Amino acid sequence: MTITEFLLAQIAKDEAYWRDGEGRYARDCQECAALSDHEPDRPTVDRMLADCAAKRRIVDLHGRVGHPLNRKRNPFTGELEADSFVCDECSGVDDPYVDQVEYPCETLRILASVYADHDDCRDEWRSSTA
Repeated sequence: MTITEFLLAQIAKDEAYWRDGEGRYARDCQECAALSDHEPDRPTVDRMLADCAAKRRIVDLHGRVGHPLNRKRNPFTGELEADSFVCDECSGVDDPYVDQVEYPCETLRILASVYADHDDCRDEWRSSTA
């Protein structure tokens, strides 16, 4: 599983929670509606769904590109190794004068830090700033 697959799966779970799960019931709950009147900064279902959509767009934007840093291949599969890929957004792949940023970039690592306690979140995905 790549960090992209992991993040998209977690975002889909969050979105399902807010759209179909317990989060959806907060919209109709009288007590919750009263709370939101007194606490306007409290997140609404629509805001949480928009948050999921924004995260999904960030993940899509920072996709892995097969523009290898060193053309290292796995001797068994012939595929490029994971550390041979760069982030499409951060690297400016079309500009040879821009430094290449290894995939996953810090942006994806920061997004993954929200799910750091999940069993599928790998140590190598940890942010250097979080």
